[in-house]
Amino acid sequence: MKEGIISFGLGLFFALGALMVHAAPEGETWAGSLPMAAACALMLVGGLMIRGAAVSRAAEIPESTNWGAIRRVSFLAALAVLYHQAIGAFGYDLPTAIAAPTALWLFGVRRVLPLCVAAVVCPLVLHVLFFVGLGVFPPYGSLINPIEWFRS
Repeated sequence: MKEGIISFGLGLFFALGALMVHAAPEGETWAGSLPMAAACALMLVGGLMIRGAAVSRAAEIPESTNWGAIRRVSFLAALAVLYHQAIGAFGYDLPTAIAAPTALWLFGVRRVLPLCVAAVVCPLVLHVLFFVGLGVFPPYGSLINPIEWFRS
């Protein structure tokens, strides 16, 4: 039950954050659509977890608390906040190349090759999805703008 409440609460928190994304100009896709969909999915999963715990409690099935899962989800939420702040400071590519393997590491991927592949493939795939497919331009960092390195 606790995991479901935490997941639902985080989803609600992230949905409120997604609502803070500025509206898209007419004819463009709203940049907050994917974060909002992810937040709604997290709320749905949390709601299903709460419902499952309530059903098992009604059937008097003992419930065990998985503190490892709670810890990983909490670290993932902290990573998401740090990732969001890092994008504002460093642009899109560098924080994504760091956050993707970090998220995989949090959930048990320890081999170096998959972590390195994630550091390269995740920014590339997300670049194609957002910037090519949706036409949403990359955020530029206030401290460092890695995109300028490629223009030189």
